[in-house]
Amino acid sequence: MAAAYAATKRLLIAETLDKQTLAGGAPTAFADLLTPSARTQFLSGLNVRGAYRTGQSRSSRSYVESFAPGTAELIGSVIKVKASMSAQTYRQSGMLVLAIKVSDLATYPIERPGDPSTWMRVVADVYGFFSFAHWDNHSGPLQPWNQTIVANSGAQCPMTDGWVHPDYPSLQAVPAPGQDGGNPYTPISTAPSALPTAVATSGSACTVDSGST
Repeated sequence: MAAAYAATKRLLIAETLDKQTLAGGAPTAFADLLTPSARTQFLSGLNVRGAYRTGQSRSSRSYVESFAPGTAELIGSVIKVKASMSAQTYRQSGMLVLAIKVSDLATYPIERPGDPSTWMRVVADVYGFFSFAHWDNHSGPLQPWNQTIVANSGAQCPMTDGWVHPDYPSLQAVPAPGQDGGNPYTPISTAPSALPTAVATSGSACTVDSGST
């Protein structure tokens, strides 16, 4: 159990806080923590374009928080995070699976490169499960399978390339009186109370709410 919690923490850090990934670089930190089969799937899908019928991007780049190249610079070195984890078990095809349920909010202060007047905040909301079982190696340690979704407040939507495109103030419509976008630090979604019944692929969803500016 302790090892699963520690592995989940490392995965969340790689998913939302790795500076190379955030800047649009290779998401190596996240890929290195996946099982061999999941890593192959993740890396081969990074440049896939288009969306599923659900609206989620087909690109596995959407599994991590990664700003489209040239669209954003982090302001300072502080990324505020609020996260929680809990553990449950379920059976899949007769195999016992340990599911670590996560709820993780990360807030990024950003600006257009070279334009401090455009500063804003983007909030990433990670929710779902990291499921641990003997996925690739039946005699080794438990291995994680990513079943989380990353949703963003303060990002343009819909986008089908897997990247996060900030919705800068100059791109936003003026809100109607009394419609200020709400609190960007409220989780966009919550992890489902039901445990997963199958190994699912991950994806991301963005929100049309631009209240994080």
